[in-house]
Amino acid sequence: CCIVAFLVLTESKLKNWTIKYGSEDKVKQIMNHYRTFVSKNKIFQEFQKAYIEFQQVCDEYKKDGGINRAEGDQIDKFIKEIGDRWKGTSTELRCVQSLLEEVLQHWQRWNTILPEFEAYIVTAYEMLKQSDDEQAEFFADISAWKEKYVMLSDTVAFLMATCDQNVGQELNARMDIIINNWEQLFGFVEKYMHSGDISRNRKEYQKGLEKLDAWLRHVEEVLNLSQKVESESMRSILEKLMTFHGEVGAMEDLFKGVSRKFQQLVPELNAADIEEMMFVLKKEKENLVIVRSLIPTKIQLYHHVLTQLEALDSGEQEILS
Repeated sequence: CCIVAFLVLTESKLKNWTIKYGSEDKVKQIMNHYRTFVSKNKIFQEFQKAYIEFQQVCDEYKKDGGINRAEGDQIDKFIKEIGDRWKGTSTELRCVQSLLEEVLQHWQRWNTILPEFEAYIVTAYEMLKQSDDEQAEFFADISAWKEKYVMLSDTVAFLMATCDQNVGQELNARMDIIINNWEQLFGFVEKYMHSGDISRNRKEYQKGLEKLDAWLRHVEEVLNLSQKVESESMRSILEKLMTFHGEVGAMEDLFKGVSRKFQQLVPELNAADIEEMMFVLKKEKENLVIVRSLIPTKIQLYHHVLTQLEALDSGEQEILS
C-alpha cells in the first residue's frame, strides 16, 4: 500500500534525524535534508491528502467488496493504526525541526562568543600588569563578561547534551581551558566588579534619560506647532502624531528602565543627588503622562479637520469642473 510505504519512509528519515548530532556543518546538512524532504515535498499536506483517499478506498471496498463484518473491522483497525502512527510521527517531525533550529542557534552563539571571550582573556591578563587605575577602568565591565561566561557555559552544556561523543569531548576540552583561565582571572579582578556596576548603571541611566528627554521634547514641539489650515500640512503633522502614538509604549518601558537604574544607584548616592534625580524623574514622568493623553486627542482633532478640508477641496473641484 502506497500510504504504508509513505509512512515507513518518513519514519526512516525521522530516525536519521533524531540522533546525537555532530559539528555545526553536520547539523546544517541534516536541517537541509529535513527541509528538502518535509517542506519542499509538503509532507504534512500530502500525507493528509493520501490518508483521506486511503479511507475513501477502504470505505468503498467495505461497501462493494463482499467482505464480512470481521474483515471490515480489521480494515477499520488498520486505518486507525496508520492514523495513530502518523499522528506520532508528525508530532516528532515538528519537534525535530524545533530541536535542529535550537542546536544551530547554540552553535552560532558558541562560535560568536567563544573567539570574543578568548581574545578578552588574553587582553585581560596583559592588563593585570598595569596600574590599579588602568585595571579599574578596563575591568569596569567585568560583570558583563561574567554574564557572557555564564552564557558560554550554558551554551556548551546544551551542545554537549545534543552532540555525539567526539564533538562533546572537543567542546569540553575547549571549555575547560576557558574555565581555568576565567576563574583565575576573576579571582584577581572581582574587586572591580562593584565599582564597574556602579559606573555602568550611571551610564545606562544617563543614556536612557537623554533618549527619553529628547523624545519628549520632540513630541512637545510637534504638539505645540501652530499650523496653517492646509491639507498637506495637516496630513504631515497627523503622520508624525501617529508615529508618536506607536512609540508611547516603548517610551514608558524606557522610563521604567531608567527608574530601575536609579533605584540601583541609590545606595551609592548622597542625599542631594538622590533629591535632584528624583525631581528630574518626577518631571519626566509628568511630561510623559501629559503627552500620552494629548497625542490621541490631537490625532482625533487633526483627523477631523483634515476630513473637513478634503471635503471642501473635493467640493471646489466639482464646482470648477
